[in-house]
Amino acid sequence: MLSEGAGESGRGIGGAAGRLATGDRLPPVHLVSADTGGVVDLRASRGPRALVAMHSIACRACREYVREELAPGARAIAEWGGRLTVVVPGGIANAAGFAETTTGALEVLADPGRAFAPARAAVTIADQWGEIYFAADAGAGHDLPRCEDVVEWIRFLAIQCPECEGPEGEWRTLT
Repeated sequence: MLSEGAGESGRGIGGAAGRLATGDRLPPVHLVSADTGGVVDLRASRGPRALVAMHSIACRACREYVREELAPGARAIAEWGGRLTVVVPGGIANAAGFAETTTGALEVLADPGRAFAPARAAVTIADQWGEIYFAADAGAGHDLPRCEDVVEWIRFLAIQCPECEGPEGEWRTLT
């Protein structure tokens, strides 16, 4: 599913939250929504999540990756019941400033305590329960997966159990 040479997959992603690797669960960290100011639990998701952790708000390569490579695919990710989440290191002002320059289809979260902060930019893809299926850090060249690969991972995770949570699971809204 991942294009050749995109990211350093399988090595795990470092940070104060520990090393994230395929098969792990997302760490129990709580981040702050740039949109609402509310606390967001990464493990409490209604569908698969593509999580992009920026190592620095000042990194031009990170900003371009999110805005130019991934943002156009946010709608396709949402159509599969997924969410494209960008974690911005620092306070809510950093996240809100970044969110203003992106599409509304992205969920932008602040990491004020740098609890999730990787040493380098990273992409992690997890299912609705927070189990990680793909993890790649950018490496020295900011080599991260293409948008098509991220969308394909979300699609794959969304169709694993369509009776429970797939895009056609309209029964979730029934009481």
